[in-house]
Amino acid sequence: MKTSVTKEGKRQRWPYTYNGDGIRTSRTVTAGDTVKTVGCVTSGGMVLAQTGDETAAYVRGLGYVAKIGVSNDVHYYQYNGHGDVVQVASGTNGAVEKPLRL
Repeated sequence: MKTSVTKEGKRQRWPYTYNGDGIRTSRTVTAGDTVKTVGCVTSGGMVLAQTGDETAAYVRGLGYVAKIGVSNDVHYYQYNGHGDVVQVASGTNGAVEKPLRL
């Protein structure tokens, strides 16, 4: 599992914590002098919400449908025929924000 990356000469780390069932409960992102902790609220092995510095809620269907951020910004997950997330679209204008390379 990748837990760090160097970007623009700065190393970023993402240590994770897990509960007794092996479900991730939080991650801490360190970039330079900035430290952010994000907790995870889970059910059935899926993340329902993030708490802490990056608060968000997730809408679930057969998989993840959308992510709603703290300022009510909505991002929709788009899947291919195999069920893989291939891009994330903005709920405000439908623009593809994060195309994924396959």
